[in-house]
Amino acid sequence: MSEKRVISDIEHLTPDRLTKIFKKKGIISNGRVTKILKKKSQQTISSNVHFLEVEFFKDAQMISSSLEIVVKITRTQGLVKFLGKLEVDFYNIIAENMDNMPIPICYDAAYSKITGWGHKILEDLSLTHETIPEIFPPPKQYCEMTIDTLAELHAFWWDHQKLKDFSKNSHVLYTFKEGSFNEKDILNWFDDQKKLLNQLTNLLGDRLSEKTKEMLNTIFAKFPQLISERLKKKNLTIIHGDAHFFQFFHPKDIDNKNNKAILSDWMMWSVGVGAQDLAYMIGIFLFPKSRHIIEKYLLKRYHHNLVKYGIKNYSWDDFWQDYRLFNLLNIYRCVWWRNIGSPVWWLYLNTTMLNIEDLNCMELLDD
Repeated sequence: MSEKRVISDIEHLTPDRLTKIFKKKGIISNGRVTKILKKKSQQTISSNVHFLEVEFFKDAQMISSSLEIVVKITRTQGLVKFLGKLEVDFYNIIAENMDNMPIPICYDAAYSKITGWGHKILEDLSLTHETIPEIFPPPKQYCEMTIDTLAELHAFWWDHQKLKDFSKNSHVLYTFKEGSFNEKDILNWFDDQKKLLNQLTNLLGDRLSEKTKEMLNTIFAKFPQLISERLKKKNLTIIHGDAHFFQFFHPKDIDNKNNKAILSDWMMWSVGVGAQDLAYMIGIFLFPKSRHIIEKYLLKRYHHNLVKYGIKNYSWDDFWQDYRLFNLLNIYRCVWWRNIGSPVWWLYLNTTMLNIEDLNCMELLDD
C-alpha cells in the first residue's frame, strides 16, 4: 500500500484528494470537491476524530452539494495500532462484501505497516442517528433494534465460505494477533490469562470469597479446552467483539420501521460465535434485575431473526448453550481490562459473576 495514501494529519486531506476518493466510491463522476469545512475535533482512547463538512459540485450539471463526514486517524501506540489495522481491514475486506447492511458507510480506509498510522473516512451518523447515554439500561425499543442489527449482521456471514480466509486477517478471543484462529494460539493465550488471574487474586486477597476463588479457578482450568472445541464446529460468523449497547447509533426517527440501528467501531471484529456478542452485551453490561426483565425476550428475538434470515440447524437449545458458555468468557474480558488499567474491571467482574451464577453456567464445565 502506498504510504501517501495514509492520512496521519487532518491537514493532509485536501479537496483534490477527497475528489479522487469520492470519484472512486461513485459519489461523484465529473464533479469536484470545492471546500472542506472543519466543524469540530475530539480525541478518543484510540483515535483523533475530525468532523467535517464537504462542499462539492456534483457531476456535469455542477449542482452544488454538501456531505458530512468523519475522519478517524488511529494512533500508533501498542495495541491501538493493531486495532486500527483491524478496523481498516474490516472496511476494506469485510464491508466491501456487505451492501445495504447496518454498518457505517466508509469512503476510504488505509493503514501503513511502516508507520502504524491508519485512517477511516466515514459517513457522519450524528445527522440522522444518536447514541444512548451510558447511565441507564437502554429502553426496550432501542434494545430491540440493537438485537435486530446483530442478527442481520451475524446471519449474513453465518458459516460463509469466506470465513476461513477472513480468519487470517482477524484475531480470536482477545489474542490480538493476526491469524490466531488455531488451537495452539488459543490455548497459549489462556495460559497467559491464568497468570493474570493469579495476580488478580493475590491483589484482592480476602476481598474475594473462597467460593468466588473456587469458581474462578474452575473456569480457568476447564473453560479453555471447551471453548477451543466449540470454535472448531459450525455455526460461526463475523462478530463485532465489543458490541455493547452504546456502540450502536439509533435512528432519531426511531418509530420508522424502515430505519435500523447502525453498529460502529469495528476495531475488534473477528471470526467467532454470534452468541459471544450477545453474552458480552447482556451478560456484562446489565445487572441481574435489569437483565431478568428483558434477557429471554431479546435472545428469543435474536434467534427468531436468525431463522427468518434462513439459518438452519441451529436450534434454540444450541443457541442458549452457546450464550451461557460465552458468559464464562466475560470473566477473561474483566481480567484483561484490569491488566490494561481500565477502571471498569471491578464493577463488571461483579456483574459477570452474578450472571454466571444466575444462569448456572458452571454446570457446562461439569460436562
